[in-house]
Amino acid sequence: MLLYFMQKIDPYKSRQRFEEWKNQKITEISKSNAELLRNYILDMEKGINTNGTVKGPRSPIKLLSLVYRIKKIMLLAENKFKLKDLSRITEEQIHDLFLDMHSGKIVKANKQPYKDVADYIKRFKSFWHWYMKRSKKEGKMILDITTDLSAESRKKPTFVYFTNEQLEKMMKEADYETRVFMIFLFDTGIRSPTEALNIRVSDFTGDFEELNIREEIAKTFGRKIRLMMSRDHLRTYVRENHLKEDDLLFTFQSPAMNKRLKLIGKKILGKNTTLGREIGSNLTMYDFRHSSACYWLPRYKSRSALLYRFGWTQEKEIHYYTELLGMKDTITEEDMLMNVTKTELEKEMVRMRNEMALVQKQLEKRKKLDPIINRILNNPKLLSKLG
Repeated sequence: MLLYFMQKIDPYKSRQRFEEWKNQKITEISKSNAELLRNYILDMEKGINTNGTVKGPRSPIKLLSLVYRIKKIMLLAENKFKLKDLSRITEEQIHDLFLDMHSGKIVKANKQPYKDVADYIKRFKSFWHWYMKRSKKEGKMILDITTDLSAESRKKPTFVYFTNEQLEKMMKEADYETRVFMIFLFDTGIRSPTEALNIRVSDFTGDFEELNIREEIAKTFGRKIRLMMSRDHLRTYVRENHLKEDDLLFTFQSPAMNKRLKLIGKKILGKNTTLGREIGSNLTMYDFRHSSACYWLPRYKSRSALLYRFGWTQEKEIHYYTELLGMKDTITEEDMLMNVTKTELEKEMVRMRNEMALVQKQLEKRKKLDPIINRILNNPKLLSKLG
């Protein structure tokens, strides 16, 4: 049972693909670059000679990303500078290479420009810092040629944006499993498929009031979040499918689900470009995290609580995923009045407190006189004299 729980679903088959890569000969680039690339990736797999705040072994999906981008940079440098060893590239050359990628002078095989050169720059900086650290251990000092390279992204993300009302319309067009999955994604904002397809029935507590996204399946950190929209759907879904505690909640294949979502998006959202700069008919699981973030942003009172729900570590992720879509200006005349008259109200509060203190003192004096007054009122002789 315990071993079963520890198995993590790998929807992209990243581990299998990475193991296959390790056993294959690296083609398309020079022998020197191939050896350099293999040494770098194997070090990253073990967590050796890493630089920066993130330590430890890299995941298979991260390693495959590094393979693709560093190999591409090596290939471009070979073509542009006839450079067979990326470790010999100069500061001027690497700046020229990325400038050509930014400007569109260097394009992809399909003749389309590179959308986010910053990602390639980020990977190269990581590679170069690894090379510097490795060389230092061998007694060689290497100049940091990446100091002036900016890894800030110049592009905005594209995604299919939809509202809660549009989600309800799309759910009416979906089969039962897809309908439950859609509301689950929108409610939780969970990463899909990597986190979503690893959720088991046992991860829900309090009669589906709360979801535990376990540390071992989370990309950044484990977290427990409250379910506000999907609890009834999930409770019924688990019961009707006779799912047990250790069963996975969803077992479909990601491509099949994305195919269903595209058809639904096409029918409800159409082929028009949404506010996320992507057409509705391109709807995928990825878009639910964006639209979920847009939905929850104005509803959370605390930014830190929103970061926690979505498993983010930096506030810039909020703007990246939402671009503040769904937000509106909530300032009111009452808010302005509060700011303008704050000092006057504070003074009034002080005056009222002083008056209340005076009244309290008078009441205390009155309590001391009450016995005397009662004796007088209950004594006819004294009353007649006073009269």
